[in-house]
Amino acid sequence: MNCRHCGKPIRSFNNYRGEEDWTHEDQMVGMWCQTTAAEPEVVHLIADGEAVTSCCGRTPFALPRTERLTVDPTLANCEAPTPTQEA
Repeated sequence: MNCRHCGKPIRSFNNYRGEEDWTHEDQMVGMWCQTTAAEPEVVHLIADGEAVTSCCGRTPFALPRTERLTVDPTLANCEAPTPTQEA
């Protein structure tokens, strides 16, 4: 089965309570898909143990809730300027 919102494959499984749940690329989706076709997902790079992102120098709390964090540089796609580039 594919997601009606973004077209990505989803599958059902039984959660720890024995109830049917849905997974979307191995992430729980619940009722609604969190991916929008109009806006690509922004992924920020953060080094393990660091307090700010390596890509744009923001704390995880300053990022929009729809954006993600990774420690893998190959997955990061943030193009925001770092604080030193803004001046």
